[in-house]
Amino acid sequence: MFLLLQPLALLFLTVLFLYPFFRHAYGEPKSRKLPPGSFGWLPLIGKTMSFINPHLSCTMGQFLEDNIKRCACIIFPRTLYGKIFRSHLFGHPTVVSCDVDFNHFILQNEDRLFEASYPASIPKVIGDLTMLVMTGDPHKRIRGVALSLFSSMKTHEAATMSDIDNIVVRLMDSWKNKKTLVFCEETRKITKIVGEIRDRRRRQRSAAGAPEVEGRKDFLDLLECHGGLAENEIFGLVIDLLIGGYETTAMLIAIIVKFLGNDPEILSELRDYKDMRLTHCLINEALRLGNVVKFVHRKAIKPVRYKEFEIPAGWKVLPILAGVHLDGSLHNDPFRFDPRRWQNEEVESARNFMPFGGGKRLCPGSDLAWLDTCIFLHHLLLKYSWKTQEDDDWPMSFPFLDFKKGLKIAIQPLTDPCPSQEQATS
Repeated sequence: MFLLLQPLALLFLTVLFLYPFFRHAYGEPKSRKLPPGSFGWLPLIGKTMSFINPHLSCTMGQFLEDNIKRCACIIFPRTLYGKIFRSHLFGHPTVVSCDVDFNHFILQNEDRLFEASYPASIPKVIGDLTMLVMTGDPHKRIRGVALSLFSSMKTHEAATMSDIDNIVVRLMDSWKNKKTLVFCEETRKITKIVGEIRDRRRRQRSAAGAPEVEGRKDFLDLLECHGGLAENEIFGLVIDLLIGGYETTAMLIAIIVKFLGNDPEILSELRDYKDMRLTHCLINEALRLGNVVKFVHRKAIKPVRYKEFEIPAGWKVLPILAGVHLDGSLHNDPFRFDPRRWQNEEVESARNFMPFGGGKRLCPGSDLAWLDTCIFLHHLLLKYSWKTQEDDDWPMSFPFLDFKKGLKIAIQPLTDPCPSQEQATS
């Protein structure tokens, strides 16, 4: 028994010894007023484990609930910190914000007061030349390249739509003889199909002895033709495309399929292709309630004063986008799936809805993500009916978004998959 207590006693004494230094380094000096909150008892770890604890993406999660709302328990009441509070996350003192105005303030002051600052593990996985982790002038330059590329794709919108359409049709044709699908696995196959199409076109060009076939260039061709980009920068942009363009769009589509499977009334209305406004409302609501991107990482690059609070230079700042999307003071009945809320444009403002970020780091491919999703839904609604097989399989924040069981659905081809001429031309 004594031997078992020795390690525990050593751990306790270590924490007790380090705690004063921890409080001195990150505590609240009398000369400034930090947001209210707590760093927790464990140095370095802080409250990270509570923050990243998996939860439904259409909820705030227990960590945020515990910090921004007062506990009703009389015996052990908890302090009400509010929508802006401090904590210790990912090894750093951090200000967490679920406040719509402060989030807007953070995102609009990129490079002046704040900069992107992701945990060290992120660039180790995706590289340090992706737009997600780059800052300052390098980020501005690469983002400019991305914007020009997406602008080129808009210029040739008919060809872009044709490419996306072919990819989606090819994927859905592979479902004809299937009765069940793991939907998340299927949407992620789009990346593989894109690669196969790209390789086939290059073989055709090589065989023809010409740089282009049908006078068209794909995304990688445009990157390679863009002057001034090193090979590793091209690779970084491709990673951005795969993560931001395909992975997040695939999850958005999966969220829509889940929500529609539980709302036959909306599903029935969507089959009327004379008016696409409801489709736009549906995508907005899936982005708001599903929260594909729950939060972003920022760091104060100089001392920041916001209202009565002061944030020291070097502190991390987490604008919680989901905290705004699920705020009952901004959205009526925020935890209810209701695409019709978006039919009144005055109800939802840009500050209340930021699924693609904001400011200088607004996602450059947001329009393409919209186009991908609209085309996918168009074909899915025309060709198939479906039913979710696992009632408890909802999108989860790990904190990355995914379905725990992959979203299993039973699928059946519609008897008349072809739209009428009136529908096809609308």
